[in-house]
Amino acid sequence: MMTRLSILFRAFLPLVVLFLNCQEGFSQVSRPFRYNNDIGIDFAPFLRGESGISLLYKHSLGKTTDLERRKRYALRLLLGYYEDPNNGSSYFRPQVADTTFYFEHTGRSKHQFLRLGTELQINKKNFRFNIGADLGYRYWTSMLDHQTIAEVNGVRFATDQHQSTYKANVVEASILAGVSYFFLPRFSVGLEANCSAGLEFSKSNTIRNGVTTFSNSNTIFEVDVRLFRLLFLNYHFGKPTPKDL
Repeated sequence: MMTRLSILFRAFLPLVVLFLNCQEGFSQVSRPFRYNNDIGIDFAPFLRGESGISLLYKHSLGKTTDLERRKRYALRLLLGYYEDPNNGSSYFRPQVADTTFYFEHTGRSKHQFLRLGTELQINKKNFRFNIGADLGYRYWTSMLDHQTIAEVNGVRFATDQHQSTYKANVVEASILAGVSYFFLPRFSVGLEANCSAGLEFSKSNTIRNGVTTFSNSNTIFEVDVRLFRLLFLNYHFGKPTPKDL
């Protein structure tokens, strides 16, 4: 066993030394500010059990405003699509005699969104801190199959079945803050939190046997706080400004 560990150590030691040397050289140069564009892929939906993709693009405006802290402003565009499963939820109604009733639904919600904004970027060594705001539009739909289940002595059967649809247009504004770490001059990883508020204009339908039996429209004000709205991997590119060289 010790022999195997010794062989593995000797095999990986040159790679470790090379990595540390690269990191030391990068830290000495410390040029994460020199590119004026970056594009990132967001992995936060997967942590929330969703599927889909969102992309974040940023374009810096002009030269840095501070040689020491490397301040500058940037425009940002966030767009994406993701699906949210909504399966297996149930609750029981009061038991009647020896019968227990459950209400179950299965389906998916689909979200499409677009956000435009601006941010202040402050670069310090291999870190970039950002704070800003954006305006966005989100369209989402949901289609669910509902069942009322009766359970008698362990035997379950459906007493009612219907479908529901939900469509909503959401207009919202957000304030945001985040941090990125440059592990290579052209690559960084980052986290971003946000607080958003907006109006949701929705319409819902209840469908039984292919016929709409109930329809409702609603407008609500909603506030959402997400500590990890974005978890992204960034690629930085573009021509550096003369002051950044």
